[in-house]
This record gives sequence, C-alpha cells and structure tokens, in this order.
Amino acid sequence: MWPRKKNIDERNWIHTKDECRIKELYMEEPMIWVNKDQYEIIKGTENNRRRCSLVESLPTWIPARYIASYLGYSGSGIWKAVAHFKGPYRWATEFENCHSTWKYTERPIRVDGHKYECSESYYQIHKPHHSDMSQKAQDQRMTIMKKGVWEKLIHAENSDDLLNLSVSTYLHNLVEVKRDAYWGFDPEHGGENQLANILMEIRSEAIRVMERQLRYD
Repeated sequence: MWPRKKNIDERNWIHTKDECRIKELYMEEPMIWVNKDQYEIIKGTENNRRRCSLVESLPTWIPARYIASYLGYSGSGIWKAVAHFKGPYRWATEFENCHSTWKYTERPIRVDGHKYECSESYYQIHKPHHSDMSQKAQDQRMTIMKKGVWEKLIHAENSDDLLNLSVSTYLHNLVEVKRDAYWGFDPEHGGENQLANILMEIRSEAIRVMERQLRYD
C-alpha cells in the first residue's frame, strides 16, 4: 500500500503535457552510486595520485571497476556479473542491508506496530534458525526480507530518496557483488542476487505509481 504521494525527482522523467515516461539512461559498464558520505573513504591517494578524480563531484555514479581498484579487488567478479546478467548493472550502498565498506546510516522501520532499528534488524530477529534449510524456512526468509525491504523503501524517513535512486537505475539490473550466493552474486561462484531481485520488484511498482502520480496529480 502506498500511504501518500511521493516526492518525485523529475530529473528521472520526461514529463510534458504530451507524454510522461521515465528517462532511459544507457551505459556501457557497471556503475556504483557513491554519495557524499563516502568522500573520506575514496579521497585517499595511491602513488601520489588521488584514487578517484570524481570525489569533488559526489554524489555521482562511478564505474564499478574503479571502485574495485580503490578497494584492492581484481574486478573479476564485476565481469562475471556482466556476463551472467548479459549487460552492465548498477548498485548503491543505500540498497544494502549491511554496510561493511561504505558509510551509511539506516533509518528505523516499523512493522506490524513494532519499531526496528533497520530492515536488517527486523530480518535477523524474525528469520528461521540458520540450521533450518528446508524449503519452508527458505520461503519464510524471503517473505521476511521482502517485508523489511518494503518498509525501508516505502515508509522509512528517507524512503522517497531511496525510491528515486532506485528509479534512476531503470533499464538496468541491480546486482550486489558480494560473497553471498543467495542474497548477492558471489564474485567467484555467482549467485541468486535475491536482495536485488526484491529491490527491482519494488522499483517496477514505484515507476508505475510515480507515472500515475505525474500524469494525474
């Protein structure tokens, strides 16, 4: 349920009296959204050269290969993901539940009348025990994660910002390259990318609702 009108970032849209559609932004390689909170992380130097020439322009999209290089990774997982998903992808730490590399402050969510520190806190409290690998338990994990992520993107304090960021990735897969073959895409072994799949479902719904709001309101 969408409880209210959303604050829409119209930079993502072509909105005139004759048409209303989301902009289709093309790119040739995977990109990572880097916000201003990450300035201290990526402004460092390597061999007397600044790691990222774009830090003064944050927030901005930065090629994933640059990010991998800054963090000391080979980047092979990036190209494995490109091959698997048949094209470039986008990602942002704002979409993650846990933030081990980048700085990001999750906002509280409220589910069924109870307040939780964040969507990950809600998931960890309610998920089945890790030893239960039955199909029923897997289905429960997915249901709980979907509910937590939905609350994060629809009702949290900064939910409009998150939705607009997700809409800006339209046309491209969301992919989280991480060592988790279920919720993410493992750089060595691949994976199911399930957290991103949930986010893309919400993105599709957000686009539909925002388009309707722009057309008629």
